[in-house]
Amino acid sequence: MKFTDEQRELIKETRRKINKLEDEQTALYSNLLSQLNMPERAEDWIFDYVYNNYGTIKKIESFLK
Repeated sequence: MKFTDEQRELIKETRRKINKLEDEQTALYSNLLSQLNMPERAEDWIFDYVYNNYGTIKKIESFLK
């Protein structure tokens, strides 16, 4: 299969938008971590909660006691 010029542009534009979203996502998460000012060991739990929909905030709090 060979892509048309229009399809190539659509692919490139989609790639640019996804990369931009990824940059925004990374900035949001970094900002969250800096605002929470948590111990480094807790970052894995926050990561799982935010990115993997795993765990609960209550569970994370219990680990931080």
